[in-house]
Amino acid sequence: DDQRKWKLLEDKLVMSSGRPIRAGPQLFTNTSDNRTSPISFVGEAIMIEVQVENPLHVMLVLSEISLLWTFIPSIQGPDPQQVISNEVTTAVKNNLADEIIQTSVIKEVIVQGIQSEHIHMTLTPRQPGQLRVVGLSYNLGTSSINHSSSVQETDKPLT
Repeated sequence: DDQRKWKLLEDKLVMSSGRPIRAGPQLFTNTSDNRTSPISFVGEAIMIEVQVENPLHVMLVLSEISLLWTFIPSIQGPDPQQVISNEVTTAVKNNLADEIIQTSVIKEVIVQGIQSEHIHMTLTPRQPGQLRVVGLSYNLGTSSINHSSSVQETDKPLT
């Protein structure tokens, strides 16, 4: 019964706005019209997919992968708005950045030679403002911790 009431209330709200509401998620790609900025809500995770290509003939291991971003709070005050970023990795800056935007960190992704991988990451804003993704941060290597430990185990001589 409550669900029906909420549905009716939602329908009335949509009709009173006079504009259709898009039911699906907003998708922004290199082929879509990206002139408008996506809108999200505080506490709602934003999923971002990045395609990483390895043009080399050797396996590459990306570790500690995270999105780099800048954020301008929408809080009004006498001071000029300050741009906050997670690009600088001092402990104080990281703590402030984590309080404002929760950033997922992918432990490790292995990209085989002449292959590509899709990496899914999330950002969750914790206060209103303008969030801009500016890059990708990662450590680069050629051997995986998991892969190298299993190789060492199989290389042991039988006694």
